[in-house]
Amino acid sequence: MPQGDQVRKQIQNWLCGAGNSVAKAADKLGNASGKLQLAGLGAAGFGFVAAQPELVAAGLALAATGGAGNILAGVGQFSAGLLQGAGGGGLATLLTPRCL
Repeated sequence: MPQGDQVRKQIQNWLCGAGNSVAKAADKLGNASGKLQLAGLGAAGFGFVAAQPELVAAGLALAATGGAGNILAGVGQFSAGLLQGAGGGGLATLLTPRCL
């Protein structure tokens, strides 16, 4: 294999690995953020029922933090897809995935 092909393959492998790592981190962030968002909405609902406006405000702030985490997780998944696509040969990976 010529030297240029080896370097290209190494770069593709690195991009694939980086994409997989970003995807795993984004997945963990999304899972944690979803739980945070649900806990915040639960606290806000309980505060509303109990007529405790300070609990409602804290719950909504917690839910908003979880929502922001979910948005960041989505951006991370999108970025991971770009890295994996660049490492696996781009559009060709739709038919024959090479980035595992």
